[in-house]
Amino acid sequence: MSSPGRPPRLRRAGIAMAVVVVAGAVGIGGGYALGRHDRPRASLPPHPQTAASAAPIPAIPQLSIAQSLPYHADIEYPTLPVGLSYVRARVHAAGHTWSYPRPAGWKKYPAGKQDPAGTVRWRPSGEQPEVNGYVLRVLPIPPRDTPKDMVEHQTEKMNRYYRDVTVHKTTDDTVWFIYRSNDNYRRYNYFTWVRTTGSPYAGFEISVAGRIADAEGLADLIGKVRAGARMME
Repeated sequence: MSSPGRPPRLRRAGIAMAVVVVAGAVGIGGGYALGRHDRPRASLPPHPQTAASAAPIPAIPQLSIAQSLPYHADIEYPTLPVGLSYVRARVHAAGHTWSYPRPAGWKKYPAGKQDPAGTVRWRPSGEQPEVNGYVLRVLPIPPRDTPKDMVEHQTEKMNRYYRDVTVHKTTDDTVWFIYRSNDNYRRYNYFTWVRTTGSPYAGFEISVAGRIADAEGLADLIGKVRAGARMME
């Protein structure tokens, strides 16, 4: 017997519509869950690799690669000569004033962005800065370390910031480096430290840098500046 109030055909259509709506809801919710958590195992590799099972990646020999790279050719500029003429200059920093000889005719250039306060750089007047020629740099420093300590500290810094660093020569207060600059030039860089008056601690840092052709002139330059450096009372 049919239920009153609604024809049988309409009741069957309503039941079918309800089934479709329920199935659609299950499909949407189930699809989201499947995508997030329950993807079929067949879609995964049969033996997934883990960090422990993966083959090790061979180390890249960075140093040997860097050493095989050719250096850029040095700039064409007159070689730094031995026996320059000198005039006196002064610099004040770290609570002290120092007097020192600097090459006559050389021009003072602004310190670099990373240079400590008080740094002074000198270059030939016709040489543009940052072109990998030669340069004299001086800096009064707080007297906290001996010159020998400074040699060790500077060696650590050079090895940290540059490639292919070679200590060409070292003493208790001076160190000579050869290294590859960050713009791929072969550079010679010598450092020395002068003690403050009556103290075992270094108070004045001197460095010179240039090309391989300038090596002899750099050694003469740093020696002359060091010999003439005096702390002012």
